[in-house]
Amino acid sequence: MKVTVCFGRTRVVVPCGNGNIKVHSLIEQAAMRYKKAIAKKHTKEWFDCCRISLC
Repeated sequence: MKVTVCFGRTRVVVPCGNGNIKVHSLIEQAAMRYKKAIAKKHTKEWFDCCRISLC
């Protein structure tokens, strides 16, 4: 089973096994995955920006 958690326009999928995970743990995992997704997004934008400015 998995749960999709929305942070504005960003969505993260958190696996919750057979449904016995506590809500507190689900929130922590969702927040961690959100931070990773945001970091990847900003890193990609930074590299795109560098490519444009160096050309």
